[in-house]
Amino acid sequence: MISLAKLIFVFLFPSILLGWNVSPESLEKKLNNPLTEWAKNRIATDLTAYKKGVIRSQIPVCLQKLKKLQPNLLLVEIIERKGRFIYTPLSPLTKDQESSVEHFISALSLLHTIKPLPLLHFVLSLEPFDRPILLKEITIPIFAVNKEKGNSKTVLIPRLFNCERENDFLKNTLSWSEKISKGFWRGAPSDGAYTFFEWDMTPRAHLAIRFKNDENLIDAKLVLSDNIDPGIKNWMSKLNLVSTNVSPKNQSQYKYLISLDGRSSPSSFEWQLFTKSLIFKGESNKIEWFYDGLKPNTHYISFHSDGGDLAEKLRVAQQQDKASLLMGEKSYAFALQHLLDEECFVYLYKLLETYSTLFRQQ
Repeated sequence: MISLAKLIFVFLFPSILLGWNVSPESLEKKLNNPLTEWAKNRIATDLTAYKKGVIRSQIPVCLQKLKKLQPNLLLVEIIERKGRFIYTPLSPLTKDQESSVEHFISALSLLHTIKPLPLLHFVLSLEPFDRPILLKEITIPIFAVNKEKGNSKTVLIPRLFNCERENDFLKNTLSWSEKISKGFWRGAPSDGAYTFFEWDMTPRAHLAIRFKNDENLIDAKLVLSDNIDPGIKNWMSKLNLVSTNVSPKNQSQYKYLISLDGRSSPSSFEWQLFTKSLIFKGESNKIEWFYDGLKPNTHYISFHSDGGDLAEKLRVAQQQDKASLLMGEKSYAFALQHLLDEECFVYLYKLLETYSTLFRQQ
């Protein structure tokens, strides 16, 4: 039987419930089950730096200190008040950034109607929060979707910034035999300085250059953004390094998908796990909340970030077609078990529940 609070929530926020693929009864049951060992360990590890406690009054103090050091930080303060979640950005947000926050707030609100969250007051970052000069100054955790492995101050959360995420993930339905037997990658030039003397030294540009004459093996292209100098754009276009964006659904028609860091961990890696394609993931020191549950050569194949060993490894995968199929199936099984909306909601709830026990008055 649905409670009055849940009925009120459905009435006020019908689009949210229609967006998130969450069954209140199913989620409530899952919330009563323990997390997998790797997920429990991730929460414990992320909160180790704060085991002596988090003083709630220090949250606004830290935010003001950070604002003085770097005024344009994409940080959002989130407070729960009588079942409502109120957010305040530290600096102005774009429409897309504001939409991401609102979707995340909707996830919190939906969780709260199903199983009330404890007292909450925390800071969400919409960008990587890894700068040592900033980490040194904080005494509170910053919640973000990715971080560098050595960063003990940032706490990882699921990427719950789009309530249609699960529907998008499950559109990739081609069977292995229907897929094209070659590698495929599209990515933005977000991994370094794309200036006259530096642009071709970045890993993503390097990948596109390396395979520009070997597209039958790997089709790797940059998807340019408006902030790239027009002269650099023209240069890259003449070298045949540039393409338009390709949807995840269309990328899933290839047997081999490539995942390579940009400024942060690649957001594509999560949806790639749902494609049943074999993923080649560039070596990285960046992590997300679910990475501890994945194993190289079981769920994906690791390659050097400069792409030097990628061609050889992909050719081996082509020769060992059945093994490649099985690895794609394993990554898909992992995604179904751990990365659907309900599983992400469970992890977020357990994390926030543990975080709330760290609050101290002084």
